[in-house]
Amino acid sequence: MKKIFTLLALCSTFAFGQYISKAKITSKSTNNSFEIRDVKYINDGKGLQFKTDLSKNTFAVVRVKDFDLVYDSENLSKNIPEIKGVFSKDSFSYPDGVYVTKDDFVSKNVESKAFEMKPNLYADLFEQSADLVNFYDTKGKFPEFQQRDYFAIVRNGDVYFNVKEIKKIAKDKKILLAKEIPNFAYVRVKAGSNHHLYMELPKSQQNNGYLMMFGIAGAIASTVLDTKDAPEGYSENYINLVKEGIITFNTNDYKGIIFDTKNKEFEILSKCSDLNSYVTKYNSEFNLDCKADYSIDKQREILNNL
Repeated sequence: MKKIFTLLALCSTFAFGQYISKAKITSKSTNNSFEIRDVKYINDGKGLQFKTDLSKNTFAVVRVKDFDLVYDSENLSKNIPEIKGVFSKDSFSYPDGVYVTKDDFVSKNVESKAFEMKPNLYADLFEQSADLVNFYDTKGKFPEFQQRDYFAIVRNGDVYFNVKEIKKIAKDKKILLAKEIPNFAYVRVKAGSNHHLYMELPKSQQNNGYLMMFGIAGAIASTVLDTKDAPEGYSENYINLVKEGIITFNTNDYKGIIFDTKNKEFEILSKCSDLNSYVTKYNSEFNLDCKADYSIDKQREILNNL
């Protein structure tokens, strides 16, 4: 049996902890419909987070009040399963454990240590709380129990890099990254391959992740994105999504970061030309149409296939 939920029905009957494996949303402003999957509620039930083929390598969010939701009751679950938060095509081949130095990481010289993991205070700037974390040794005493000196930690196949070195490189190159994120935090690799490990960090705390995006979605669609002067980070593909009320991370507010195992260095992508320059080192025929295609979704896709 199909059920159609509007904002009123959702507020009166739906528990925000529930999960829908696949559904359809219809925009109340454009009347366009979109297939979505892995749907869950965020921001105290005011928004939906999901995956969609419109942006295959990111999560997307919408405001509940802007859409009608349709789903089969058999796709509704009271329990939220573990949703894959990484968009790489293949699993990374780095064994679980800790890597003291970058040389250890490149050579896969791992120490078999396991730590507790908790979301960092600023994890709400990211797609998922597991994208920015702290690692703890529960047997230690503060501050020793907070692990901050490892180059990388791999847990359940997910690769995490210490942000300390990334922020140092950004400072040396005068690239703006959110200064509030502490040096002991670890950021999760979201895409790429064993030789090109890709992640993002926000430019500023003011980006405030999805919570900020709810507030500016309408303003972006009606002003900046309807002009010819849209920032480079708002490509045509991204603009078209926002006009429908669908929000994803964008390259104007989040910097792509690559750890290149060949050069043993982090590369920070501040603009589309940085991405083109990096990829052409390995694929001389590559040339991205920045105005049409430059986005977090496309950036992740490119690194997945490099």
